[in-house]
Amino acid sequence: MKKKLKDIANIRSGNLFRFRLKNESEGNLSVIQLRDLNEDGQIVYDSLLKIVDTSERYAFLKKGDIIFKAKSNKRVAVVIDKDVENLTVTMHYFIISVKTQEVIPEYVAWYLNQRLAQEYFKANALGTRIPIINKKVLEDISINFLDKRKQEKIIKIDKLRKREQHILEKIKEKRNVIIAESLIDSLK
Repeated sequence: MKKKLKDIANIRSGNLFRFRLKNESEGNLSVIQLRDLNEDGQIVYDSLLKIVDTSERYAFLKKGDIIFKAKSNKRVAVVIDKDVENLTVTMHYFIISVKTQEVIPEYVAWYLNQRLAQEYFKANALGTRIPIINKKVLEDISINFLDKRKQEKIIKIDKLRKREQHILEKIKEKRNVIIAESLIDSLK
């Protein structure tokens, strides 16, 4: 069975900052920008910008929320997996909050990152230089609605796949070092 994302989640826009963001050591807000997602689609929390702002107009994130990179050539959905006080995102993102216990946020993020969803986004993107996914397009994407056990299984397999990729990358790096060192040794 398929359900539209708007039927299982609330979707809000990220924040439009009316000033240039610069890091302030005593900042009270942590801001996720486009650069804060690594190649694996994970948030690099240590690099988040801290700003000082006392207004209360921001959409704050909580653990379990999903951020979706909508104003970028690479559309990625990521689950907030830590409790970070006063965490927010720039306008390049949408914030997706699952509103039912029957759906696991990690499953939604996984689904949005898959080929079929990416093809849907590509076909419905606006703009040419930097394709933009608007809120209506995101709300209207259909998601295969599976029982919770199947969602958990998919999440577990995907985590194992990512872990395997990471290990293989480490092996590749170490092999390259060993080969380079042995070639240098052969010159002696």
